[in-house]
Amino acid sequence: MFPNLTRDQVQLISFALFSVGAAVLILGGWHDELWRSLGISSMAGAIWFVMMQESILLTKVQNEMHTVLEKLSVKRENEIEELLYFLRDAKLRRAPWDSIEAASEYIQNIPFPAYVINSELRVIKINDSWSKVLGWDESIYGKSAIPLQCPEHWGELSIKMSSAGDIGEHMHFSKYCYLSKSGKEIPGTVAIFIFPDQSGCAAIFYPDHMGIIKRKKIAFESAVSDVEAK
Repeated sequence: MFPNLTRDQVQLISFALFSVGAAVLILGGWHDELWRSLGISSMAGAIWFVMMQESILLTKVQNEMHTVLEKLSVKRENEIEELLYFLRDAKLRRAPWDSIEAASEYIQNIPFPAYVINSELRVIKINDSWSKVLGWDESIYGKSAIPLQCPEHWGELSIKMSSAGDIGEHMHFSKYCYLSKSGKEIPGTVAIFIFPDQSGCAAIFYPDHMGIIKRKKIAFESAVSDVEAK
């Protein structure tokens, strides 16, 4: 509607209009209807022009403030989201065995085979090492974890796990073996962490063949017997 004028320009134009109106009234005479109308209109136009320019300026300021506030609001929301993510991540790292979510995040960062199952014994998560050593992949997510267990040891371990939570034992170590995807038994040691809320457990598996000290021609059953004898 109006060109972009500076405040000095607006004041100069308004002063010029007001001066012209005053001069017309003085020189033309107050009693002449035509000159009086022109003078009053010029003076009123000076006031109206200033008010309109101020209104336009205020509108621009308001729009700019609204834009800035929106940007600040978005920035604040992003900062809050980053803070919440940081706090959540810190909590998960601080207590990796407190929940399925925390354990699922944690096992991705360890070099040994590990998996997470829920209370219904369904696989929730496996890490890359589990896939490399035992051959299982993400296709087992949501499926029963029993096919991964050696049948002759699963019963005893499952009984121990079911009773461990009732007596407040949330961690258990044992000689054990798992079945690879091809059906081969992989002996080793397992560390089982039962979640406090009984929503499931996590297991870290240390296969014998990945150990530093290796024994030739030793059977899994004899290793279990040696541990029990001690």
